[in-house]
Amino acid sequence: KSYASLVYGWQWGWRIENTGLPVQLSANRAINCGWSYTINSTGTVNVAYDMWLHTNPNPDYSTTPTDEVMVWLHRAGGAGPISSGNPVRVTIGGAEWDLHRGFTTLNVFSYVRVQNAATAVLNMNDFMRDLQTRGWLQSSKYLASIQAGTEVYTGTGTLTTHGFYCRIQ
Repeated sequence: KSYASLVYGWQWGWRIENTGLPVQLSANRAINCGWSYTINSTGTVNVAYDMWLHTNPNPDYSTTPTDEVMVWLHRAGGAGPISSGNPVRVTIGGAEWDLHRGFTTLNVFSYVRVQNAATAVLNMNDFMRDLQTRGWLQSSKYLASIQAGTEVYTGTGTLTTHGFYCRIQ
């Protein structure tokens, strides 16, 4: 299993500077991200944003995140998120998502798009606000990283990114 990704912000000990991250959720800033890609694969895969949250406003290599929020744009071959129960159907950014809640060594929230998409323009703060409304995520947390990539469980293929951006406003 692998997760090849573009990283925007913090990544387990190093950081892309001048991104506007980390940002505290209580600031209620727009976190607009766009991604256009082509996937050609066989096997079990997903294409997703992967976001990491911390209680610490300045995480370093030894700072373990408290929460992971995934936004799955595409899945194939039976790929499924970590989940401890039945998903909740929500509408965010004009699309329907199945929200899964699970736990590893941290809280994992996965929004799985009902219909696969190869292009998305989303305000990631809409997902954070949804979790806050449910009482599952505190507004005192800091979003430290936004990653965009593909998780390959089995099989082969390619993911070609045609465009990617994130802007904190």
